[in-house]
Amino acid sequence: MDINKLRLELDKNTDLNVLVQKGCDQDIADYFNEVDVSVQIPVSVPRGTFLLIIAGINLRLPTMQSNIQSKWDRVLATLRAVDSVDVQSPAVQALIQAALADAVVVQDEVTAINAAAVRPGTRAEGLFGPNSFVTIENVAKAMNRG
Repeated sequence: MDINKLRLELDKNTDLNVLVQKGCDQDIADYFNEVDVSVQIPVSVPRGTFLLIIAGINLRLPTMQSNIQSKWDRVLATLRAVDSVDVQSPAVQALIQAALADAVVVQDEVTAINAAAVRPGTRAEGLFGPNSFVTIENVAKAMNRG
């Protein structure tokens, strides 16, 4: 936890003025640990979810040329062998774009994949990174009370 960064945030965030003045450390910590839908945290997509999103591939692929079918059958076999897909990785993004270019997947599926690859984060995660949280001890230190 970057206490200086928390201190700066407490100083500039006018929504917290009353809580800071009253010394409501738990309420301040709770504020930072609440979900903020504008904060998006990357997550891996479970294999089953990923395959379900692109299920239309099973209808499109048989209608395509054999070289396209063969290429994407190998990719699908790989996808079936993993536990989850790190959609944020450059390699997976390149693969998704190649699938889109070959018309193996459609834009709606790509949009759904990208949506499944993030979760709403907390204000703390937006400030300090994924899986971060603010404790009352952090608040006390930032306010020079602990």
